[in-house]
Amino acid sequence: MIEIINKDNGYAGSRELKNELLAKQVHVVCAAQNGLTHLNVYAELWCGIEKKTVNVVCDAVNGNKETGTLYPFANITLLPKSERSSDWNKFPSVLTENELTNCIKDVFVANNVYIKSEKIYFSLEPSYFEIELVYKIGYYALIDPSYTHQIDPPKLTALF
Repeated sequence: MIEIINKDNGYAGSRELKNELLAKQVHVVCAAQNGLTHLNVYAELWCGIEKKTVNVVCDAVNGNKETGTLYPFANITLLPKSERSSDWNKFPSVLTENELTNCIKDVFVANNVYIKSEKIYFSLEPSYFEIELVYKIGYYALIDPSYTHQIDPPKLTALF
């Protein structure tokens, strides 16, 4: 069974998510944005990954506009950030719909090949992503396994 669940913002920093992440019962997807972000809470504070490691992975993900993962250290996958606002950044990096689609496909590949979780939580901040577009891409990936790869295990819950 494949299921998509909308979670409210309270789940992002909840004890439930922390326990599931530490027990490797959930695969968390977030923006490759370092600072005071979901990524830093999950990777550094909860999973104990060094900041310099997170920095290296963020730089690689954003520089190549490709998905990256902190697996096997943690079930965390990073999407390149797509800054839609140029208020504070004169040269924002914006992902095209095709680039974002490929990155989200890679989330499912990482889950299928390496992480093998039955639950994926997309913890994405709207300042970096068009959430409705991410939801649409993820939905099509879940209902049509040929859209990405055969999703295994057959029971998968995606949380947005």
